[in-house]
Amino acid sequence: MVNSLISIDTDTLPNDHFTSIDMHILLIFCTLLLVGTTIAEHVTVTYHYWEKNDKIVEKVEWFTKFVANSNRFWTKIDKLDSFFVSLFQRFADKLYTNLALDSLPVFESFEQWEAIMTFVDSLKRSNQKGYIVDCGKENTVCPTTENTDIPVLYVFRDDEIQLVYDGDFQKDHVYDWMLTIKQPEIKLLKEEIVPQYRSGIIPGFDRPRDTVTILFIHTKKSRIWQNYVKFAKENYGKYHLTALISEEVKKWSIYPAFITMKPQDDYVKAFTLHKDIDWNRMVEYLEDGVHPGCHPMTCASEFLFATSTSKPLVVYFDPLNTKNATAFKMAASQEQTGIRTAHYAALTGFDLFGLYIMSVFNVNTPSYVVILRQEKGWCIFSRDIENDTFSSIRTWVRNLEPTICPDFIEDFKFPITRLNLLERYEDVDELEREHTSVERNRDEL
Repeated sequence: MVNSLISIDTDTLPNDHFTSIDMHILLIFCTLLLVGTTIAEHVTVTYHYWEKNDKIVEKVEWFTKFVANSNRFWTKIDKLDSFFVSLFQRFADKLYTNLALDSLPVFESFEQWEAIMTFVDSLKRSNQKGYIVDCGKENTVCPTTENTDIPVLYVFRDDEIQLVYDGDFQKDHVYDWMLTIKQPEIKLLKEEIVPQYRSGIIPGFDRPRDTVTILFIHTKKSRIWQNYVKFAKENYGKYHLTALISEEVKKWSIYPAFITMKPQDDYVKAFTLHKDIDWNRMVEYLEDGVHPGCHPMTCASEFLFATSTSKPLVVYFDPLNTKNATAFKMAASQEQTGIRTAHYAALTGFDLFGLYIMSVFNVNTPSYVVILRQEKGWCIFSRDIENDTFSSIRTWVRNLEPTICPDFIEDFKFPITRLNLLERYEDVDELEREHTSVERNRDEL
């Protein structure tokens, strides 16, 4: 039996927010993002907002109606569409900047409370046992009594620590990890179950998986298999890895082969690695495989995930939908079939969050924008969208020199981390209200 434990230094926690309880385990909390549109004459604005943040909705709807209030006024302006882009970029910049700098509530020891709430929620959903322990006080459970403000999640088996969670406590991350560690390090499949896995439907998970990787191999006496086992042990819980081992694989034209299924991708449902499978190439393939072909970009957490690797993020920005974004998205998804030199995203239409990002990066016309995360900020390259082929864009990105940065945006000018913190705060606040409501209803019954 596997038990989970989260260690907390409670000296910095509010007393009414902590009790040492015996409870169930597993973690999931997904940020609820709603998408709305405000339609006014000449322009449709898309905005993404957290469920309870009515102030954002009110500001967006008021501003959009104000913009469209007088048709006589707008018809006198040349290049009306470009004018709207500029107008809404300035509005988006003010909206999100003020949100980041002025609207974040003061919450002492937020990271600890976030960890507790998501942990408790997961325990209740999964009906597993878990414990919250104050490791700052003497006990026989914690591996150390060192005073720290950082919550730590341990998995025990037979009173021994088996795993330590090294991720964050946002959204589905811990929940997914807890589900994954209930699976073997590498799940061995029979041929008849492969079609089910291809669709992303995997026993032990409560919804289809975005990414499913299967190694098809004929023997365990292979260096490729040994490397796969090593990677699975070192990254247990981060990936759901599977394999089909069969002599029948030898009848294939290519083998051994990694096949990664992407059931949710609109353009590429699967891609393969079967050449030059050494350790480095395998690791790169598996790490890149969890990224979508074309990243969504509707909130801070999605932006941070898209820029979380050392590879550049290439953004197709076309607020007026003047070009063929579908061709870009399809080509970006096709990049999954080879060695990826970049990740990709597309921002089209009057999406306020997208307009905000490009406003910070000083881009206001249809452009390809390359974003490189650096130590103290963001290096930005851009070029106009013309009749480019995707291969020409790829070549341009490969030849960029990161040390020669034409436009560097310091971190303090782009408060994306604060916006992400606000998302997390809204997540936890909503989760707390949900559980409080459940308990209140139960007491009334």
